[in-house]
Amino acid sequence: MKVFILVAGFGTRIREQYPDIPKCLIPVRGKPFLLWQMGRLIEQGFKDFVLCVGYRKEQIMEYFKDGRELGIRIQYSTEDMPQGTGTTLGVARKFFDEASLVLNGDTYLPIDYRNFVEKHRLAAHDDGALASIALYPISMFGRSGHVILEGERIKAFAEKKQEGKEGDLANAGAYVLESSVMDRIPPSGPCSLEVDVFPTLANEGLLRGIRVEHGFIDIGSPQGLAELEKFLS
Repeated sequence: MKVFILVAGFGTRIREQYPDIPKCLIPVRGKPFLLWQMGRLIEQGFKDFVLCVGYRKEQIMEYFKDGRELGIRIQYSTEDMPQGTGTTLGVARKFFDEASLVLNGDTYLPIDYRNFVEKHRLAAHDDGALASIALYPISMFGRSGHVILEGERIKAFAEKKQEGKEGDLANAGAYVLESSVMDRIPPSGPCSLEVDVFPTLANEGLLRGIRVEHGFIDIGSPQGLAELEKFLS
C-alpha cells in the first residue's frame, strides 16, 4: 500500500524558530521529524511513499532523494501554493491508483498502521466504505472538534463549540482512502479533505471511524516539539 504524506504547508506557527527549513525537516532528537514519521511506517512494512511537497520542497527532495538509502521508494508530487489538504492530494492524483494511507506531514501518530489499514479493508469489503479516519478519545472537550458515530459509521462532524464530553472521539489525522475518493476532489481550486470531502462521504454513509490507541503530537509549536522530544526519549 502506498503512503501519501502531505508536507506542502508553510508551518507559520513555528517559522520564527526555524525560518529556513520546512516544518517536516525540523530536527527532533538529532534527525528530521519526517524521518521519525517515515521510520515508524518502514518498521511496519510500508515501502512505497509519495511525498506531497511545496514550501522549500528542494530541501526535502535533496534530503530524501528517491528513498533508496532507506530501502524504500519515494516519489514526489509538487505544488507551489498549497490550497488545502484536498487540493494537495488532488495534485498527486496521478500516483493514486489504489487504496492508500494518507497522513499529515507535521503530526506524529504512534499507532499500528497495519491494523488500521486492515480494519479499513474489512469495512470496504463488508459495506462499501470509501474512506476511514483514525479516531482517538479526547481527554478534555474543547481541545478538538469530535465526530458523531453510529456504530463505526461517521454520521457527522461536531465543531469545538458544540457540546461534548470527555471520551468523545476526534480525528487523529490518518486516513485510508479508496482511489475513487479522488473523484470527489475538484481538478482546481481550494479543497479541504476535512471540510469539503469527508462530510459528503459521511452524509452518504461511506465514511468509517476506526479507534486507535494514541492521539497525535503536533510539531507546529514549541510545546508540541517538546512533547515529541519527551515521547521519543
